[in-house]
Amino acid sequence: HLYRMFGMPMNATSTSGTYRGLDGEIYQADGYTHYDGWGFWDDFRKYEILAIGYPEVFRDIAQSIVDLYASFARSGSGSLSSHVHSVPTVRFERAAIVVADAIAKGAELHGLAEAWPALVSQSQGGYGNADNVKRGYIANEVDDTLGTAYDDWALATIADALGKSG
Repeated sequence: HLYRMFGMPMNATSTSGTYRGLDGEIYQADGYTHYDGWGFWDDFRKYEILAIGYPEVFRDIAQSIVDLYASFARSGSGSLSSHVHSVPTVRFERAAIVVADAIAKGAELHGLAEAWPALVSQSQGGYGNADNVKRGYIANEVDDTLGTAYDDWALATIADALGKSG
C-alpha cells in the first residue's frame, strides 16, 4: 500500500527547480518540491498517512495544490480538468480537504489567498443547484452530500486561515 501511495502525485520539479503551471508559465519552486498528477476523488484519504510519516512531503504536496489552484485562478476559466497538466491528472474532488488538513497541522502555504477563488469555485459540488442549497443536501445522493459537507468544512478552515470568517 505504501508503494502505491507514493505513486501519485509525482515530483514535477525540473532539475533547475522549476515547474509549469496550468497557465503555461514556468514557476520556481522555492524551498520545496513541486508535485503534480492528481486523482483526489477517492485518493484524498491517503494524505493523512503522509502527514504522519512524511510531514515534509505532505507540506510540499499541500503547497503544490495551492500552486495548482493559484495557477488555475490566473488562467481564467474552464475546469481544472480542461487544462493541460505537466503530469497525467484525473480528478480534483476533495483537494480542498488536503489543503485544510495541512493548515490544521500548521503548514504555512504561500499563495493561499490567490488560490482561494479557484478552491471555492471548484469545490462547490452539487450545492451549485439552488434546490440543493435550499434543502441542505443533494437529493438521492448521500455520498455526494457527505463529500460536499466535507468540502464545506475544508473551505471554512481555509477561510479562517485567510481571516475570511466572521
